Amino acid sequence: MAHQHARRSSPMSPAQLREAHHTYLEEMLFEAVVTASAVVALADGRADASERAELVSFVERNDWLSTYTPAETAEAFESRLRQLEFAGSVSEATMNSVRRVADGLGARVVICAAEHIARADGRVQASEERALGIIRSAAAPYCVAMPT
Repeated sequence: MAHQHARRSSPMSPAQLREAHHTYLEEMLFEAVVTASAVVALADGRADASERAELVSFVERNDWLSTYTPAETAEAFESRLRQLEFAGSVSEATMNSVRRVADGLGARVVICAAEHIARADGRVQASEERALGIIRSAAAPYCVAMPT
């Protein structure tokens, strides 16, 4: 006898499911952007106000992330900085949030954000360039590195 599966109806409409999926993808992208930005900001040993301000500005300008307020962005950035400082290094688990968006377009947004953070104080230090390399390799197996 063939095993039959009864199709359950979803309590959500197709439009609600699409919206929930879109929200989930936006949250993943936001987490990846914040993580990559924090990794680059801490590459020289400390994050400064210009890097925080650049991330807030970047998120505000990005259509896919525009639902996040400046306060939410700053709070997420500070939280990620504290997590990285406590850990003392960038772990594989941390980089997984960046890898989750390695679909081409999401990766480009993450890399672009990281590059903006690296240039926030007017110059890209060698430690920040190394951090950008880590971000690029995690986020962009399908993308070409952008010049800094």
